[in-house]
Amino acid sequence: AAADLLRAVQELSTTLPPAALDSRPTPLEDADTSDVPRLTASLDEVASELEHGPRSFPAGLLAPDGLEPDPEAPEAPAPGTGEAAADPAADADSSETTDEPPRVVVLRSPRTPRGRHLPAGARRRSRPMAMLAALSLVATLGAGAWSGGDWYLNTGPGADRTIPLVAGSRLADAEAALTAADLTVRTEEQFDESVPAGHVISASPGTGTTVKKGADVHVTVSKGEQTFPVPDLVGNDLDAARSAVEEAGLELVEDEPEYSETVPEGEVISQSAAADALPRGGEVSVVVSQGRQPISVTDQTGRSGSAAREELEAAGFAVTSAEAHSGSVPRGDVISQSPASGSLYRGDTVHLVTSLGPEMVTVPDVFRQPEGEAKATLEDAGFTVEVAHDKGDPVFDLVYEQSATAGEELEKGSTITIKVF
Repeated sequence: AAADLLRAVQELSTTLPPAALDSRPTPLEDADTSDVPRLTASLDEVASELEHGPRSFPAGLLAPDGLEPDPEAPEAPAPGTGEAAADPAADADSSETTDEPPRVVVLRSPRTPRGRHLPAGARRRSRPMAMLAALSLVATLGAGAWSGGDWYLNTGPGADRTIPLVAGSRLADAEAALTAADLTVRTEEQFDESVPAGHVISASPGTGTTVKKGADVHVTVSKGEQTFPVPDLVGNDLDAARSAVEEAGLELVEDEPEYSETVPEGEVISQSAAADALPRGGEVSVVVSQGRQPISVTDQTGRSGSAAREELEAAGFAVTSAEAHSGSVPRGDVISQSPASGSLYRGDTVHLVTSLGPEMVTVPDVFRQPEGEAKATLEDAGFTVEVAHDKGDPVFDLVYEQSATAGEELEKGSTITIKVF
């Protein structure tokens, strides 16, 4: 900082008249300048010393006893000659200053030409004042430069900052850019349908605005698109499901209805959505029950019992069966079915009756039985009885012949003829 101050003084010196840069009073034209101390360093050298040396005036800036004279300075007159010898008061002052030579800091501009000087006595009296004036000038200029620099960088034009473009960038990148510009970042979040989560929506003040160093910049960061939880709709009727979806900011879509053996007609069987939470207007699809599915019943009469059962069970029915003798339906085929037509629901029962074939009955022995008794016996056994009086009107009214041999197996309902005499 001290080196910067000295350079500022150097730049200022170029704008001052040469007389203001000379530490000595303006002398007479013929004055002797042989004993005037030469400048020990230029301002450039002082600045260099301050940059590379300790934070104090280097020894090279001082003019102690025994310092070698400047080679450009004219030789001093011999003792007792010149104006210095003619002035006793000057000799006395000279002897006093010789005992304790003053350590004088002399500032010189390389561009400043030497002027004419006062007599030696006047010069010696003016040197302390010149030194104090120079130091005062340096201090004043340094303080001014320091305070001016502080004002420039913290309050003046040097403190101006321009808001960079951060909209659309990631928050970390935006914070880095604003911090690098010596600005203070204040963040807030909000939902946005177009800006991805974690990216900047906007900044206030806006891009290109000029603010002072350290100013607050309010950055709005996207939380992404706002989503709404999908409500549970299964088991609700369609109207209730629609109301719940619309209250959540979503849209209900009806898929094709389906039959259900467990969900009553008009209630929601299932639902589907892309996620558990959707953006506003997101679609929630539902499947509504049509109740139990009716199934047509196919008549299986005359088919084999096994084939009939297989087909009915595949349609979703439960099948029961029974067996019965049939003189017209072959053994194993379906004699009858209940119900034989119409429609039932899945799981309902269809009853089948399959044939055992014709029922066989043992022919009873009615030989020598009276006509009435013999006829009754055969009919009770399941036969049809025909009576023949081939010998005229019966005398004894007894059966003497039957068409089926006693003990023979005949199909029930078969006809047996008996002859009576």
